[in-house]
Amino acid sequence: MAEINEDAEMQMYQAFLAWQARRAGEEENAMAGRISWWSEDALRAVRAERRRQETLKAEGRFRYTCADVEMTDDERMCVLVEEVGEAARAVLEKRRLANDTHGKELRTELVQVAAVAVAWIEALDKSAVPER
Repeated sequence: MAEINEDAEMQMYQAFLAWQARRAGEEENAMAGRISWWSEDALRAVRAERRRQETLKAEGRFRYTCADVEMTDDERMCVLVEEVGEAARAVLEKRRLANDTHGKELRTELVQVAAVAVAWIEALDKSAVPER
């Protein structure tokens, strides 16, 4: 039996979603249906990571998260760059170019990068709201 590569599997899934959208009479949404499942899955993971960050803070593991207005943008940038560095390490590990591996997967690291960025956006939005 022939093995289906990831690109072919993705194309089949996209075609199925487009067919479903057309069948439902939503041809203009057929293209949007191609990415919605993948986007929703990724966003669910980011939301879960944000909850995890806040839980760790509540448990005393962190003093602040990047969503807290008490952190400076400089501190947030350091946290974000540290997470990006871990994603870079995951890439090197995947290619077996890192000497000391931590065994974390690239997707996990990228979810953490996204969650830190979302937390930073939350802080920006909080600080933009005038006090009453």
